[in-house]
Amino acid sequence: MNLKNKLIENKIFDNQKISNQEFEENIFNSCSMKFINFNQVSFKNCNFKKTEIIDGKIENLIFSKDKFLESEIKNMEMQNIDFNDSKFEKSYMRNCKIVDTKIINCTFIDSSLRISAYKNCHIEKTDFIECDLKKIKFDNCNIKDCNFKGSDLFMSKFIENTYSNINLINCNLFLSDLKNMKHTEINIS
Repeated sequence: MNLKNKLIENKIFDNQKISNQEFEENIFNSCSMKFINFNQVSFKNCNFKKTEIIDGKIENLIFSKDKFLESEIKNMEMQNIDFNDSKFEKSYMRNCKIVDTKIINCTFIDSSLRISAYKNCHIEKTDFIECDLKKIKFDNCNIKDCNFKGSDLFMSKFIENTYSNINLINCNLFLSDLKNMKHTEINIS
């Protein structure tokens, strides 16, 4: 099923299983997606405003050129997700387990990704500008051409990752674990 060019407001998708669907150029405004499961779903050029995606599971999903404004993704298990050219502003992606995921050419501005764990992820050409990344964990990830400028990485863990061209300027790195991070790969001035 393909749902295109729809304004979806105040819709409750709680306790739903959504599979094999495409959403294109839709606006999700003030929607609730609690205890939701997505599998083989794609969102392209969609806007999520004040929408909650909480306490569920997402597998094999594509977010392409989507915008998240004042939205929340929380307590989610996410596996094999592609975030491409998407933007998160004043949004939250907290306490999530994110595995085998690609985050490419995305922007996170004044957003919170705290207490989330990224494992076996590829993160490239992505900006985390003035974000709350406290207690975030990157484990066995490939992090390339990323900017964390002005972000709070208090007690964050970077473990067994590969790095290339990482900007950590003006970041709070207090009590952060930066194992295997070489100064030739990062800028912390």
